[in-house]
Amino acid sequence: MAEIKNDKNQRGKKLYRDNLILFKKITQYINSSNLKCLEKEEALHQIMDMLLQSQVEHKSADSIIKDYEVFCKSIIEEYTSDKSILYTGLHYLQRSVIAMLFMLVPATILLRVTYPKTATGINTFLLLSATGYGFILMRFTHTEKQKTLASSIYFIVTLLAGSFSTTTQLGPTVDGKLISNTNSILVGMLLLVAAIELYKRLYDMKVH
Repeated sequence: MAEIKNDKNQRGKKLYRDNLILFKKITQYINSSNLKCLEKEEALHQIMDMLLQSQVEHKSADSIIKDYEVFCKSIIEEYTSDKSILYTGLHYLQRSVIAMLFMLVPATILLRVTYPKTATGINTFLLLSATGYGFILMRFTHTEKQKTLASSIYFIVTLLAGSFSTTTQLGPTVDGKLISNTNSILVGMLLLVAAIELYKRLYDMKVH
């Protein structure tokens, strides 16, 4: 996969400015999809070939890719057409849980280092923030416009939650409520990610 990626980066230097801008948009969309890393690189490699070929033939990329979002969706559908609904759902769940872990683990470690003598862990506010980050902010944003909108919504919701916790009587109680067995939750999430990965690999071996 590294060779494919390096080759793609080298050939990307040959793209004309307009084609390079288009390819960056396509790359962002594909990378935000639920495709596996190898599938993403293979798809982007093929798209790079198309754009370079269009330059050789003196054709504009727009004549081949009229709507890049529709084009990207068709590419993603090609890769996912042979996967079951269960596979797709579990893959989505796995990526979301990984995104949550990237938020929860550092936050938990920081809290325990900062307050070593105080009971710390995942509180209600942190769990809700990680869930929103993993399942919404990181999973339904394919374009820059969508990312900006999702980030704005996430910021506003976080601001409102922070305001609730500091200006209401119930807020501090909810915000300070620790989820019991923090370590068990984090380990359970890691085991879930590993179990889904095992299922996916067995499924891929069976299909291919």
